[in-house]
Amino acid sequence: MTMISSNITARRPTGVGLLPWQARSDAWTAQIHYQGRSMTVPFFTGSAHAHPTTWDVVYCLLSDAHYVMWGQTLEEFCSDFGYDLDDPDSREAQEATATYRQTVKQTRSLKRLLGDDFERFMAMD
Repeated sequence: MTMISSNITARRPTGVGLLPWQARSDAWTAQIHYQGRSMTVPFFTGSAHAHPTTWDVVYCLLSDAHYVMWGQTLEEFCSDFGYDLDDPDSREAQEATATYRQTVKQTRSLKRLLGDDFERFMAMD
């Protein structure tokens, strides 16, 4: 397998379009490179964490991908993470839905990045 590399830079969370937990986190922009392809993702850590590594970011992307790759629905995703969907108009339900949709979108990007090696990386997680 070809090596994965990254450029990870600190950035200030703007508060615009961020979920509450993101606004309280240290924000990073991670550009991941693999076999001539790349993807850029926002990445958040708690204030006690040091500068994230390439593997920190890739591991989180792979871990997130498990939730959508094996057919997990929005309802199952929310149940696993403790979100309440009883009131679909609640802020919590809207945040949960946004998080799920972002996970689906980033998993598609991760599949494009890793190409034919996607399944091998998923097996490493």
